[in-house]
Amino acid sequence: MRTIDEQIQKNYEAYINGLQAEMEKTHLGETLLMHDEEVIDMFEDPGMAYRRGYEDFGLGQFTLITVGEKPVELGVMSIAL
Repeated sequence: MRTIDEQIQKNYEAYINGLQAEMEKTHLGETLLMHDEEVIDMFEDPGMAYRRGYEDFGLGQFTLITVGEKPVELGVMSIAL
């Protein structure tokens, strides 16, 4: 199991380096649920994305990214929720 920092970093790198451009064309405004550098699902409602990530992977083991928004840096928990 990856640490929270590793999970966040790897998921964000996978998004920026391989997914961002395409996702911004087709899924702008949606929330991606990512785990182990893969998009698990996409949601209109960020609350539903969080709930699914928490149930499937546990706290700190998934990343939520809203397509088209710049990440807010509030510390590790802001992106690991």
